[in-house]
Amino acid sequence: MPITLDDLRCFVVARSLFTPTTLKCALHRLGFVQADPIRAPARAQDLTLRHRVKDYRAGDLERRYSELGVEEDLPLLWRDRVIGWGNLSVKNGELQSELGDVESHPPRDRAFKRELEVELDRMRAFLGLES
Repeated sequence: MPITLDDLRCFVVARSLFTPTTLKCALHRLGFVQADPIRAPARAQDLTLRHRVKDYRAGDLERRYSELGVEEDLPLLWRDRVIGWGNLSVKNGELQSELGDVESHPPRDRAFKRELEVELDRMRAFLGLES
């Protein structure tokens, strides 16, 4: 019997919309949540979590980020290409970064190191951490 579009819809809804739970459990069950600072009509993470987390309020993910033990995986872009990846987490109130390179080394350009530090400072500010 072929799978219909209705079958697929039921499958997806049953596995992604679940009884509201804790923020940590919802993140674990979903596997990931796209964090997006654009607020039209609201930030992506707040739209995703408000129906899945009991008593969730906009901004709860950021307010509780450091206690949740979650990580950020980001592509590392420099000029016109992807040069690696960055894995960011908060441990003991400090931003931890682990960077990987597509090539054997990061760009040797001084501007790269400077801009990387600026971007990490932006992430610290976004998460309410001291730089």
